[in-house]
Amino acid sequence: MPAYGARAFQINVNRHSNLRQEEDMTSVSKKARESRVPLVLRGLTERELSSLYELATIRKINAGEVLFREGDVDTSLWFIVEGSLRIEKRLNGQTRELAVLLQGNSVEEINPRRNQRRTATATAVEPSTLMELEELSLNALSSRIESSIYRNLIERIGDHLGNLIEKERELQDKNKCLVSYLRDYHRSKNDDYARSEIIQRIIKGFPRLPMHSSQLAARLLDENVSTGEVVDLIRFDPSLVSIVLKTVNSAYYNLQRKVSDIQRAVLLLGFNQVYQVIMSEGLRSIMPDGPEFQELLFHSVLVSLLSFEIAQICHLKRGERHGTIGLLHDIGKSIILLLKREYPKLKGIVDIVGHSRIGSLLLKEWNIPEVICTTLEYQGYPEFSPPEEIPEERRENVAVLYLAHLCEGYLQGKWKGDSSSPFHREYLGLLNLSDMPMQEFARGKILPSMTKKLNTFPENVRRFLVESESRLTEEGRP
Repeated sequence: MPAYGARAFQINVNRHSNLRQEEDMTSVSKKARESRVPLVLRGLTERELSSLYELATIRKINAGEVLFREGDVDTSLWFIVEGSLRIEKRLNGQTRELAVLLQGNSVEEINPRRNQRRTATATAVEPSTLMELEELSLNALSSRIESSIYRNLIERIGDHLGNLIEKERELQDKNKCLVSYLRDYHRSKNDDYARSEIIQRIIKGFPRLPMHSSQLAARLLDENVSTGEVVDLIRFDPSLVSIVLKTVNSAYYNLQRKVSDIQRAVLLLGFNQVYQVIMSEGLRSIMPDGPEFQELLFHSVLVSLLSFEIAQICHLKRGERHGTIGLLHDIGKSIILLLKREYPKLKGIVDIVGHSRIGSLLLKEWNIPEVICTTLEYQGYPEFSPPEEIPEERRENVAVLYLAHLCEGYLQGKWKGDSSSPFHREYLGLLNLSDMPMQEFARGKILPSMTKKLNTFPENVRRFLVESESRLTEEGRP
């Protein structure tokens, strides 16, 4: 053992009145001869070490025993004489291991500030012996000894911080490699399947949107479109007039007088509502019957409404465009459902087909604006990459669509926390919402805003919002 600590550990146990304490200190003294002085006590003289040990208390704990818990108020310094401790912390609802401290270390190097609540939990990995310096004992030490201890603690923390920074750099490099691999794989897989004869045949044979729906989509996405142009487009097709008048005169709006003028109906509904009604009817007309397709349609309508609401709250231009993207974003899944129905033996292969690329190809076949088609191709990126991996001109669109999905998941009670959406904070930040947790945004902003417009939504959407609000209130979720 180094000369500076060997004799210092020869503690005069007769100075302690408690017999058990004397036995413990004697045992520690023997083991100390075979081990090193705790790192944070280096630099002290033999006399200083002796005075420190006289004030110390020895504690033995068994494997699995907790020394202190996160949130406890503990003003003591702890030194590991023998054994090891696992340091754990609750992060995002899960217990994460921060470090395993071995013999010779100070537990306090995780959080050296006194009079603070513990920021982590310390549990014995194996039978361990610890030396405790309580706050009163620390106050009894000379200022030189105390300053030496804390100076060494700060140096140790600096070493840990340097190691953490280096590990963070390594993780960032690995993350970039993984993101690059996933991006390239995603693209190559989608391109390979998109060129297949089966996919091309399905796309060519898939029913087209009614002419009025695709034309209306193109006009409403033009920020300079006028009410007169929209009205003229609707008047071109008597079925559209019927749909719009039926909507505005429905019980949702509870108008005292029936509306028969299509221009007044458009003014009362607003461009977004007119568009939602016509596009939803257009999609419903081409969707095959069956619960899977109806569920897909409901999801698309809900995400469309959420996307429009997010655009409004964030003061984004062209809310109708975001609503359109939300309404059409899963159209590729319809093709996949048809593939499974037409080629049941290929179900395993069909399940790995990227619906985003297929949906984009279908929308291009329908002559839907390019901005919508290409946005669909990047909609899966937020699950594994930050916004920087998406072309700048599409980031905002993808961010709105992604957050609409997260809001839907939260309102359904399926939100799994930050761990399930590692980059969601970056996408919130893209829309200037970086200071607002996802839960607060969904419950405190989106839900109240949509509740005010409840009567303008289809019945199944209204029911969903009412049930979500009721459940969240009952659970008392933040």
